[in-house]
Amino acid sequence: MTDKKRLLKACALFFAAALIIEIFGFNFGFFASRTETPEAVSLVASDGLERIDKETYAVPELNENAGKNPYFEITDINKKTNYIRLDMLTLFMEEPNCVAFDVYATDEGSSAYYYCNTVVIHPSLPSNGNEKTKYFKVHTYGKAKSIRLVFNKFDDMALVDTVKIGGAEINAKVPMFFSPIRVLLIVALLLFIYMFRPSSSLYRQGTFTEDKKLRLLKTAFMGINIIIFALLLCNNLTYANPSNDQYRQYNLLAEAIAQGRVNIDVTNGELMKQVLNPYDINERLKVLAANNLSVVREPWLDIAYFNDNFYVYFGIVPELIFYLPVYLIAKTHMVTSGAVFIVCCLTVLSAYKLVETLVKVYFPKTSYGASLLASIILANCCGTLSFIMSPIIYNLVILCAVMFAFIGLNFWMSAKYLIDNEPASKKINIYILLGSLSMALTAGCRPPIVLCSLLIIPIFWDTAIQHKKIVLKGNIAKYLCVIIPYALVAAGLMYYNYIRFGSPLDFGSDYNLTTNNLAMRGTELAKIPDGLFMYFFQFPIVSLSFPFVHTTLLHTAYNGMIYAESFYGGLMFTAPFTCLLFAVPMLKKTLKRKKLFALLILIIVISVLTACLETELGGFISRYAYDFVYLLIFGAVIVMLALYEKYPDKKSVKNTVLTLGVLTLAFMFIYTFVSTSYQAGTVDGYFTIYNMFN
Repeated sequence: MTDKKRLLKACALFFAAALIIEIFGFNFGFFASRTETPEAVSLVASDGLERIDKETYAVPELNENAGKNPYFEITDINKKTNYIRLDMLTLFMEEPNCVAFDVYATDEGSSAYYYCNTVVIHPSLPSNGNEKTKYFKVHTYGKAKSIRLVFNKFDDMALVDTVKIGGAEINAKVPMFFSPIRVLLIVALLLFIYMFRPSSSLYRQGTFTEDKKLRLLKTAFMGINIIIFALLLCNNLTYANPSNDQYRQYNLLAEAIAQGRVNIDVTNGELMKQVLNPYDINERLKVLAANNLSVVREPWLDIAYFNDNFYVYFGIVPELIFYLPVYLIAKTHMVTSGAVFIVCCLTVLSAYKLVETLVKVYFPKTSYGASLLASIILANCCGTLSFIMSPIIYNLVILCAVMFAFIGLNFWMSAKYLIDNEPASKKINIYILLGSLSMALTAGCRPPIVLCSLLIIPIFWDTAIQHKKIVLKGNIAKYLCVIIPYALVAAGLMYYNYIRFGSPLDFGSDYNLTTNNLAMRGTELAKIPDGLFMYFFQFPIVSLSFPFVHTTLLHTAYNGMIYAESFYGGLMFTAPFTCLLFAVPMLKKTLKRKKLFALLILIIVISVLTACLETELGGFISRYAYDFVYLLIFGAVIVMLALYEKYPDKKSVKNTVLTLGVLTLAFMFIYTFVSTSYQAGTVDGYFTIYNMFN
């Protein structure tokens, strides 16, 4: 049987399997409720709900303690219940928004209410495609007596101030919610696994094959990547045009630079002069409250404040690339979500090119399948897939730095190839210059990522050091091509620091207005063990309900302040592809022969050092892990290629790599939804994906 016929047969089988999973798996409720007799019931409102008319209620501001919140109640049921249907339109500030209920029940087994679960219901609107959320099942002990639906604050996705009741049913019949998109996604996943299985024909071709169809396949994957990014981005445009200065800092800076200054104008900034200690959040909130301003979202959060002026804390390079040119040329503001999308696309292209260069320099015998799989993993697991639905400047600066790091490594390795194979090439110095410039620019995006510049040492070690001596003759131009870009970028950054904070070496981190006083934090090495554990070894909390991964709690013996945001587990579990680095000792001889052993050791050292710095300077924040995730994924790609070369016929090696890669890709996709901030009225996109998994 030819490869084409095998592929067509596989696609037919996958399509059949996807249909079975769709009909009998995701639509199990349709079959389970066929024999039920729906019964309309009334929802009795608690005292905390103010009745506006026959069907409409005003909901008071909800409490973090759900036990104090108002509720609806279904009483006198006295029968076994299956599926419940709630038809209601929930509003927040007159905009449709979802609502969360803690479900409690009494039954034949318990006369007191007991907690069942929390359900999130999308508002009932015509053609919103989210009817499925109105159905949920309650499992009671015997006959149900009553069911209570207590409003849960949940998060910003479930803010509600008005509820219009459309009706309620017990023992409802669940419709068939057939999703063609879900069927296609299942087929795509099965096809992906099939394409990269150990016996795939992709492994019989070299990376630099002349087969036009295979070369087109790589282009197709890059195109699919970009399309996926576009679709995910459109699922959350909350921050497309944010009104809060916290997310508009680069736009404010563009306006300031156009006027010849670097300090920015912020909302109600004049009130900061009334604050006794600007870096104490409690003092800032007191002043806001005293001036009858909202303290829910502080207007100055994560903006630097020094000598009565406000400054942008984030790196200047994204400003110079995107925001300032757009403002000066078009007299309009750059949309941050657009900048994030552009950087994601460029990062994908640079990741694919970097793997291609890595193969060309160190693993020329690598198969097409291995290099393509490595490219897909590196392109999507370096932060792009995780950040695309949260298009804010916090993520933009990290992505920009990763993009420049990939570009820099690509140029350096290309120069290395020419030095070894075409030493007379005039491109060598140009590549070194461009690589060094790219690497230096990481400092102007996200300073911790500049540590990857140290990788220049093992890459060019043989060129710079021969017979244990530094080679100057013939290498002066190369050294200058390294030094000059770093010197120019450093001079620019030092000048920028000086005109803001009066010191060329002060990046302003101590002046950032955040939740804790950074100027007083000091250095506490006792936090580092907890930081390393959280960033690398913390077990994730997983479940069978979307989004499957949930925040972990910080348990520590450290008696002091450690700033921690939502965390979802250490990299060994949330990015298991990086576990390939544990195979470095096993591949020591192979890696030394290829002169990659020192490079991998340095990658690990830089990653651990960066994690320590993040712990000391920031705390435990999920997005900070991407300051070194990209590097660990790149190191794991090197190990993967070494394993494929050393064990070309071992199916267990390919199966292990594929499994770890798919699991890592899956987490990066899921992280998009656990970490994304949706605001009231912007949750349609979230539920489009939510319904795919429920």
